[in-house]
Parts: sequence; structure tokens; C-alpha cells
Amino acid sequence: MAELLMARKSESHELLEAREALRMSGELAGLQLDSDPIYEKWILSGKPLARSRTLVCSPDGASTSVLWDCTCGSFYWHYRQDEAVLFLSGDACLLEENGREHRFAAGDFAFFPAGSVVKWRVDNYVRKIAFLREPMWRFAVPAVTFWNKVMRKLGLSRHTAWTRISLRS
Repeated sequence: MAELLMARKSESHELLEAREALRMSGELAGLQLDSDPIYEKWILSGKPLARSRTLVCSPDGASTSVLWDCTCGSFYWHYRQDEAVLFLSGDACLLEENGREHRFAAGDFAFFPAGSVVKWRVDNYVRKIAFLREPMWRFAVPAVTFWNKVMRKLGLSRHTAWTRISLRS
């Protein structure tokens, strides 16, 4: 199984920041999400309904933050990108092949490298923010950075600046 990094609530600096994110999650609750169906082949049981909304996308399209939720069901998830997750509400169980379960709830973090395949069970509902990043070889980063800068200067970039949704009135 893919390497799984998880942190439970504690008093560390990162988790204090996460508490602030959780506080803001109430403001995220009002955002309209669009249907984002799970591939039928991945569904194991139930009829999970997934929805999502892109919150932020980097100018090069390599990094994205997504608000995602899902109703009850069991399914496989194939991670095409590196994904760091902060669970906001509800809960979900990661099911290992040996039968061991890992429950994730509000305030929990997880990281899934690109290429991971994970079996999930959502008993009722789960909501999370996912931070997605295209995996890239280290030696390619300077070249991609240079290319994106040139494309922006020429006005040929898909994005000219970070896009965002303001959570403040």
C-alpha cells in the first residue's frame, strides 16, 4: 500500500493553523459545489455522490486546491496527483487489504502520493479540502518555471495570476 502520512490533533504550529482552517470551514459550507461523479468502475457498494469546487489554481496549473464532499458508499480512489488532505467534517475510513481501518475525521491530515490506489468507505458524509500537485522531477522544476514565466510575459499562459475565492465579506 502507498505510504500514508497522517497527523492527529496536537498542539503543533501546523495543527494550530489547521484549526484556523477548520474555523473557516464554516464559511466554506455555503459554497455551491458541482457534481463530480466517482467512476462507476471504482464504486464497490452504495451510490456515493461526490461534489467538488476548485478554490485555487496556480498559474501553471500544477497546483490546485479543491473543496470536495461525498455521501455514503464504498469505492476505490486512484490518485493521479500528489494529494494532501485536510478533513473538515464527517468521516471516512481507509480500508487496507489486510482488513485494518484508518478513520479520518475533522482536523485529520493525510498525504497520498500520485499513483496510490486507496479503498474508502464513507458511512454517512465526508467533506475535505484537497491540495493537489502534479508530480515533477526535481531537475524539471527550473525549466518549467522558466517556461511559465516566458509564456506569461508573452500573454500566452492559461492563467495570468492566482485565482481565488474570497472567504471574507
